[in-house]
Amino acid sequence: MLDTSAAVTFLIVLAVAAIFLNSLCIYIIRATKSLKNRPSSMLILNLLMIHLFQGLVVLPLYAAKKFTIKSIFWARFVNNSFRVTYMITFYGTVLGVFCISIDRFLATYWLNLYKPRVTVKRVCIGLFLLWAYIFALCMIPFVPASQSKSNKTFITMYFYKQQEEWVLFMLLFNTALPYCLVVIMYTYIIYRLRVLSDNHTKSGGKILQQNGTLKMRDKDLKRYRQVAYLTVVLTVSYGVFWTPSFIYYPLLSFCKSCFPKKFGGSNLEEHLGFITKYLAFFDAVAAPLIYCFYHADFRRGLMKIKRSLLHTLHPHPSEIPLTTLNEDSSTPEKMYHT
Repeated sequence: MLDTSAAVTFLIVLAVAAIFLNSLCIYIIRATKSLKNRPSSMLILNLLMIHLFQGLVVLPLYAAKKFTIKSIFWARFVNNSFRVTYMITFYGTVLGVFCISIDRFLATYWLNLYKPRVTVKRVCIGLFLLWAYIFALCMIPFVPASQSKSNKTFITMYFYKQQEEWVLFMLLFNTALPYCLVVIMYTYIIYRLRVLSDNHTKSGGKILQQNGTLKMRDKDLKRYRQVAYLTVVLTVSYGVFWTPSFIYYPLLSFCKSCFPKKFGGSNLEEHLGFITKYLAFFDAVAAPLIYCFYHADFRRGLMKIKRSLLHTLHPHPSEIPLTTLNEDSSTPEKMYHT
């Protein structure tokens, strides 16, 4: 049996780390002018808010699920709430990373035409439509379906039941397909940046585009490269932490013969299920750490906050009010008035 106290401790530590890191990143993005007005920052912000929601809601529900809840009402509430929030954040992360990849693809394809065509307003409209799509799909399992009597325990506990057709559709069209397209887009992005860099060097700062030759400053090309590599690292991180879930759960649903007959309900299943979920949730900590270390504007914003805190805690003597100094009885002013 999986040790409940150890599992809950790991989940709580991960939840606290996710809440702190993602809250810090969100605050810095909103407080830094160079970050908050960029369309790409809106997409990163969307991903950070998903991870923050995981730390605030999904992970605590998963920890509560590890306990034996005697009340059938609260057991139903915890189990079904975890299943629906886990699905929403899972597909929100998958499609959120997909949107970031599309944004980087358009930036490297359009170059100087990217800024007038991709605006914050258009990105926000796209995110609204994306979340409407995710919520609509994730609410389908609430629709009751005919069940066999042999599955009575499952029916009693769960009313959020994913049908096999729904699972297959979501895994193929909302998981596997976006991930394959992400790999293709980043392959093109890396190739495109390499070609642009070579052409930029050969032509003395000019790049040939579909509608003619345009000038590109060295720092612009450098920024394109840095942002592209940042999102590549974020996507690789997402792949590393979510790939075990992509492999394990489809096999568990559609390939029963791939596992031993006594695998269902065994200690091995419980441990594998916990490890795959924990790795997936660990992306909520990895993503803000990567964003912090790879993004130059973010690092500058972080240092600005650090200096502001140090200035607040240890102000310069010239900025301390005289009334504060006079409160000390050892000062000449205090001694004179006494």
